[in-house]
Amino acid sequence: MKKLLSAVAVGAAVLSSGAYAADIQPVIPAPVVVVPVPAAPGFDWSRLYVGAVAGAWIAVDPFGFSDGRAAGVAGVTFGERVLFGAEVQVGLYDFSSPTFEAFALARVGVPVGDRVQVLALGGINYDGDIDPVAGLGVEIGLGDRLSIRTDALVYWGDPTFVPTYVTVAGGLFFYFGR
Repeated sequence: MKKLLSAVAVGAAVLSSGAYAADIQPVIPAPVVVVPVPAAPGFDWSRLYVGAVAGAWIAVDPFGFSDGRAAGVAGVTFGERVLFGAEVQVGLYDFSSPTFEAFALARVGVPVGDRVQVLALGGINYDGDIDPVAGLGVEIGLGDRLSIRTDALVYWGDPTFVPTYVTVAGGLFFYFGR
């Protein structure tokens, strides 16, 4: 009987104190503050550049390796979402009897991610004759100033505009500024 009276007394004391389960405050954790880590800046394509390319001449008909080519390159690119530019290449091909060649190319590129651009090239080639050329390439930015590129150019030396040669080349470029 003592236990029952003790339990009733404790219950009465709790009820008379005015504290209810609804009065209990939930524990709210402090908000987590996420500090963003600054992203590495993307490669800045909009500037002057110089470089060198080397590759192979491939005959279209009959298909087969013809010879190599090497050239110095200078150009400029501007824009952000779509990159426009101009490029000049001066060099040699047919190393067994070196022949001078020069290109005047327009280029349009589209950045894919922070350090890659896919580009289209088009213009003219001079190697004694003037021939139209067009091609595609991919360029990857390395660090802040260097890039590597691979491209393929198609030459239309035939008056019927049948492709006569394709060159596949790779190059290393240095970008000035910033």
